[in-house]
Amino acid sequence: MLLTVNISKDNDGNERPMTIEEIGDDIVEILIEEVKLKRHLMKDPITYEDLNKLEYIKAVIKLKAIVFGD
Repeated sequence: MLLTVNISKDNDGNERPMTIEEIGDDIVEILIEEVKLKRHLMKDPITYEDLNKLEYIKAVIKLKAIVFGD
């Protein structure tokens, strides 16, 4: 997975700074991939608990974006 640092594109293809929510989504995607890789290497399925932790992290990041603004 490629993480673009602090640059995103608007609907017209113009570069713009990433929002906190977009950065949070990227972080969660990286964490999900890490969990999948570790679980695959250990031959264990991804658990509901794993996904709950990731969803919690994502919710906290989004809440921070709402409370403190982008």
